[in-house]
Amino acid sequence: MRKQILLYSAIYAYTAASFIKDLADNKNSNIEIRVNTPGGSVLDGYGMIAQISEHEKDIFLKVDGQAASMGAILCLFVPTQNIEALDVSTFLFHRAAYGWWIEDDKKAFTPELQASLKKVNDHLRAAMEGKFTADQWFKETGVSLDDLFSIDSRIDVEISAEQAKRLGIIGSIKTITPEKRAEINSLSAKIAAIRLPEPATATATTNSPAAVPTNNDSNKKTNKMTLPEFKAANPEGYEAILKEGAKEERDRVGSFLTFAHLDLKACIEGIESGEKITQKQMSEFTLKGIQSGHLSAITAENPQGVETPEAEKAKTATQEKVKDFQSAVFSDLGITRK
Repeated sequence: MRKQILLYSAIYAYTAASFIKDLADNKNSNIEIRVNTPGGSVLDGYGMIAQISEHEKDIFLKVDGQAASMGAILCLFVPTQNIEALDVSTFLFHRAAYGWWIEDDKKAFTPELQASLKKVNDHLRAAMEGKFTADQWFKETGVSLDDLFSIDSRIDVEISAEQAKRLGIIGSIKTITPEKRAEINSLSAKIAAIRLPEPATATATTNSPAAVPTNNDSNKKTNKMTLPEFKAANPEGYEAILKEGAKEERDRVGSFLTFAHLDLKACIEGIESGEKITQKQMSEFTLKGIQSGHLSAITAENPQGVETPEAEKAKTATQEKVKDFQSAVFSDLGITRK
């Protein structure tokens, strides 16, 4: 029996550590990895890939939704025949990149830093070309690998499950039947229409089954329905939507908990807000991750520490903060700024 491991959040230090531990704890078992991730840190993802390559038993991977960024790269290190994706799944590829605050700063984005980033992207490109040729990629996407990995641009390329199969990334596709999808969508719409004026009651607006469809509003009827009544009338639908809602809530909470080691207070506030994590929040967490040392492994080939020259005295408090931040990044990278 396969041991199941879920990768249902962004890929950063905490996620990678948990993933690596799960694999190590089940070293004598076949593994099934279920993926639905927006991606994350290439460097933290490398640790996961290393553990996958060292696993002595079979590893299978199922893409349940999206395999984006590092999530897509992860698929390149599992045998094609062992990967299955839903027909609605997507895969997103792009080059590794530093934050715009580094790459857009000519002084910060030094030749040394560019060379280190190129090495990372060369490795990613080699992994892609291990599955398909540059010509095959261009035929499917209309974007060349040269353009995808150009340091002068940032290009996102999203492909479907069908394209991923043609490129040899995945071995099979599992279809969600239109009938079941329509049923779930219909029930979801009914649940979404329920209002809660009182904690114990709900109001749903439906068309009368006996009415003839016309443009006359008199043919519409509003029925009051409590949640217990809806459950009694649609037990299977109620259960299906309940499970779907629980899954969405787990994903929402999990997306915040991934960053708990960086800012627990902000994560708790985000969870309690009831809202999904935003791109702005993810960017802020990522910046905090960089500040706390998540880029320290990018120069693994030069592990020895290199002292950063003493910064010049800043003219203003703001300039001083910027210089301190940049110095911390360069120190983590083991690069001396000239």
